[in-house]
Amino acid sequence: MKVGSLVRIREGTDDDRLPEHRIGLVVETEVHHTARGLVYHVRFSNGRTLKFFEDFIEIISEAK
Repeated sequence: MKVGSLVRIREGTDDDRLPEHRIGLVVETEVHHTARGLVYHVRFSNGRTLKFFEDFIEIISEAK
């Protein structure tokens, strides 16, 4: 998954700031120093940018 990828946040991931459609754009990645690996910053149409581990993300369209 790269910056620019279109993604959907998996059902069961709860955050009041998450829009109903759960679709956003990866705008940044950061290394998280745990066994979980990378954290993805996802921007949504409501203007919010939220952070998620890869386990919570489904790729709709991979950036090239």
